[in-house]
Amino acid sequence: MVGYCSETCRVQHLDQHRVECELCVLRGRGTWPHRAWFVSRAVLKVQSEGYLEKEKINNKRSRTFHDLMDHYDDITNDPSLGECWYKEVSTLLGSLMPEKEEYLRIYGRLAVNSFSLRVDNNGEEESVGTVLYRAASIFDHSCSPTATTVFNPGGVLEIKSMVSSPRMNLNSFFITYLDDADPRLNRLAKLSRTWYFPCGCSKCLDQNSEGEKHAALCQEETCKGEVHVNIENWSWQPCSTCSVNLSSGGKEKYKEVYQLVREVIDENGGECNFTDVAEFLVRQMEKVFHSSDLEIMQASISAAQGNYVDKNWKKSIYYQTLAIIGIRL
Repeated sequence: MVGYCSETCRVQHLDQHRVECELCVLRGRGTWPHRAWFVSRAVLKVQSEGYLEKEKINNKRSRTFHDLMDHYDDITNDPSLGECWYKEVSTLLGSLMPEKEEYLRIYGRLAVNSFSLRVDNNGEEESVGTVLYRAASIFDHSCSPTATTVFNPGGVLEIKSMVSSPRMNLNSFFITYLDDADPRLNRLAKLSRTWYFPCGCSKCLDQNSEGEKHAALCQEETCKGEVHVNIENWSWQPCSTCSVNLSSGGKEKYKEVYQLVREVIDENGGECNFTDVAEFLVRQMEKVFHSSDLEIMQASISAAQGNYVDKNWKKSIYYQTLAIIGIRL
């Protein structure tokens, strides 16, 4: 079953859909893995349009499929990728399957330039597919992004600036390819493993940057200040308010809760988009993490948004208040 956002979109896609539909019929209407189907559709599109079909960026610039880096050497030397869905795509496309080298060059362009297509589902972000935007591939990565991606109805990608800029110089805007709240070493490993480059942004070069993101709640009864911690080496600063060091028990409790939080987030695809999950995480962190800690801020924002959609106004205000305290700091 194929659905379209509008009649206009359906008509525009009709010629390509006929080819895809015939392939499905010839292959017995089997169920195909999402990734294999995505790559197959890209191969058909390249065969139909060629590598030099332009996608407009602005009045002066455009981008073609050929412009995208194929990372052929990286792809072929990466044992974790296996056959890159070659067998499944070959079965689906049959005689339309390109030679293996060309296939891998197409696959490489898709692997490092595609986006996870996200839509709003009752206030919670949901991934519904994978998509390639040739024009948007001009935006490089930074763990301190200056722009963000927004998916509008119909799968239209909008790049929104997060900073004021006197000139619209697209080379000065960066998006993030991952959750920039992830620990520095995790980000470096994922960028190298998935996109084949070492990040050289200021946050990744600064080995002490993790200490700015995480803070335990001082356990002194009359204080409740922030105790900064670098989770890369678990080094601790004295409380920024009363200068008292956190007890060994307090440190172990923070580490225990932090590891639980990261496990839960990883189990949920690296994100915290479900209201019940966000509320659970806030309950675990509330008496251990300072409100300036990035983990509790993100969970509080997610819980506030989910309760707002469900019209649980009192809970939404409560979680938003928790988040605002940290944001202000």
